[in-house]
Amino acid sequence: MGLLSLSTVFSLVSLAMFVNVASDSTGEAHALFKWKASLQNHNTSLLPSWTLYPFNSTNNFARHKTKTSLCMWSKISCNHAGSVIGVNLTNLSLKGTLDEFSFSLFPQLSSLDLNTNELFGTIPPQISNLSELNYLDLSTNKLFGNIPLEIGQLHSLASLDLSENQLKGFIPPSVELNDNWLTGSIPPSIGSLSNLSVLYLFCNNLSGSIPNEIGKLMSLTDLELNDNWLTGSIPPSIGSLSNLSILYLCSNNLSGSIPQEIGKLMSLTKLALSENHFTGSIPHSIGSLSNLIILYMFRNGLSGSIPKEIGKLMSLTDLALSFNQFNGSIPHSIGCLSNLSMLYLHSNNLSGSIPKEIEKLMSLTKLALSENHFTGSIPPSIGNMNIALNDVLDGRIPPPSLEVENKLKSIMQVAFSCLDVNPRSRPTMQIVSQLLCN
Repeated sequence: MGLLSLSTVFSLVSLAMFVNVASDSTGEAHALFKWKASLQNHNTSLLPSWTLYPFNSTNNFARHKTKTSLCMWSKISCNHAGSVIGVNLTNLSLKGTLDEFSFSLFPQLSSLDLNTNELFGTIPPQISNLSELNYLDLSTNKLFGNIPLEIGQLHSLASLDLSENQLKGFIPPSVELNDNWLTGSIPPSIGSLSNLSVLYLFCNNLSGSIPNEIGKLMSLTDLELNDNWLTGSIPPSIGSLSNLSILYLCSNNLSGSIPQEIGKLMSLTKLALSENHFTGSIPHSIGSLSNLIILYMFRNGLSGSIPKEIGKLMSLTDLALSFNQFNGSIPHSIGCLSNLSMLYLHSNNLSGSIPKEIEKLMSLTKLALSENHFTGSIPPSIGNMNIALNDVLDGRIPPPSLEVENKLKSIMQVAFSCLDVNPRSRPTMQIVSQLLCN
């Protein structure tokens, strides 16, 4: 037989590559169609674009049309080679299981989103075959049983949401698993998920300490471990999470001091450490968190004075330090927090006078300073602030009607005007009488 020409060789190679791609696409199309047929509510109106051309034909045109049609199916994304890389079937009332989903036939799949449906049954361990998977969302379904440990083999995974299901058992080294029935501890192997950007484990029954390996998740922007039974201290390695924007550790049994390393989280906007057993003082490094909007540390055993560095948190809108053992006076730097709308310092051991700088907090709507040891007079300017009456009254008293509330506010304004430091600015008794009679 004679030698093949170079053009013939290239033609044969191209044909082989085309047949291989077409074969892959054909397998993916068959797999998706088979899974659709397994759903309890499958009919012609459910994903009507998901149709198959006859595959018993040897005609290359038929194979090419199969590849093209698959990539034109609704909710399906393909790469340039025609392989499926994305499946987005959110909120379609899909009712069935994942048992007939042939995960092994989708080697290029990077995104699988099936949230807000009526899927039930267990998560098949074969899901680990999706080696390129970057995004997996199975939240808000009716899935139950244990989370397969094989999910931990998805090393490309950056976002995983299994929340709002009925999953239980020990947690694998995975990610967004809030609102389930998970028990056990957070495994140190979680540190191997270096691409992780979001870690939601809140509202479970997790116990044990926060592993030091959490500091290896350098891509993490959102870490929420609240409402569990976690114990021990915050690992100093937390300071390595330079991209972290949200840190919720509230409502656990954490103890020890708040590490100085918390001040390294320069991207932090929300920090909630409330309802734990933290002791010691607030680290001065807190002043480095210039982007912080919310700071919750209430219901702990924190002591010492409130650091003056708190005044550097210029973006802060909510500051809650109540139900601790803070002593000393309110730092004058509090007046620098011009965006502050909520200031809760009640139920501490604070003393001294209420600083006049508090009058600079013109955005303040909620102020609670009760159950402390303050002395001196109330700054008169507080009467001109738009503070909600419910935050001034004893919480055991039912809130008044709007008419009564407005009357009480008027009386308070009159009372504060009588406390003006300048005697000439105080109203006469005749004016006070007129104001109270209106």
